[in-house]
Amino acid sequence: MEELNVAIFCLRGSTKRLLMIGGGMNIDSKQNNLSKRHKTSILAFAHITRAGGNTLLHILRYNYFLRSCDVRPLSKQSGGIFCAEDMAKTLIINPFIECIMGHSVRPHSNLDEVFPNIKYISMLRNPVDQYISIYLQRVRKHGKLSFEEFLKLDRSNFQTKFISGTEDLSAAKAILSEKYFAVGISEEFDGFLTILTKKLHPRFFVPSYRIVNVSKDKNTKGVILSKYRDKIIEKNKLDVELYDYVKEVILPSEKAIYGSAFEKDVKKLKERCKTGNVPIVRGHIDYLFRKVYYKHTTGIVRVLNGMPAKGLK
Repeated sequence: MEELNVAIFCLRGSTKRLLMIGGGMNIDSKQNNLSKRHKTSILAFAHITRAGGNTLLHILRYNYFLRSCDVRPLSKQSGGIFCAEDMAKTLIINPFIECIMGHSVRPHSNLDEVFPNIKYISMLRNPVDQYISIYLQRVRKHGKLSFEEFLKLDRSNFQTKFISGTEDLSAAKAILSEKYFAVGISEEFDGFLTILTKKLHPRFFVPSYRIVNVSKDKNTKGVILSKYRDKIIEKNKLDVELYDYVKEVILPSEKAIYGSAFEKDVKKLKERCKTGNVPIVRGHIDYLFRKVYYKHTTGIVRVLNGMPAKGLK
């Protein structure tokens, strides 16, 4: 019933809210009021591309349902990064939001300066695997490109840049340690979900999932690895160190805090995901709400602000 009320509120008066957001309204004057009124903590999934985050997206959508939103910048001033002004506009579209997610959500933005109840989470991935995956995605989307040519492009240390905004490894480590609610690695996905579930307690959180967006390029990846592994590592030294920092410093600390039941709970989750069925009706409703309401609403807002309806920039 509560989620039905959310849907009704969002759909009613949507034209008026569009005019408020896109008609030159001074959002800055409303930011402080919005941040004060929105007392609920907002989980912010900063989605690093090709790091195994699509499965986590589906889990968050299922758990937060109509209170979640795939966000993107809503004004040119955002510079491709979801900022506090965009958050203020998004809360006008749906003031009940408790979870945001997307590639434009970055922990080095000004989000938490205006909305201090933001709780960042991210998944990192082995930098060698991620770098190859970015290359393969580039080929699928834009056509033929040799790996030698790809090595010459500015695609190195992507995860460090994503976290800190620059190739500042120390800043990236500090952000992960000081600003993050939870961070994991895709190679230990079940462990991350187990820790996240406990951290979100007493909120009821179901971490069950089906794996989505699995790569079908294993043979190509193997060929690239055999020939270019050393070059990839050389180009992504900062990412390798950042990944190791999460794996060898942050995660062992989180597991120690979790306690002796950690391995047993991870095993339970693995078994549940093998045999359990994830309900799909809720997912269909969420899909329709996102596509019919959020996508078109944010697209109109972007157009009213002189941006293309589609895309992140």
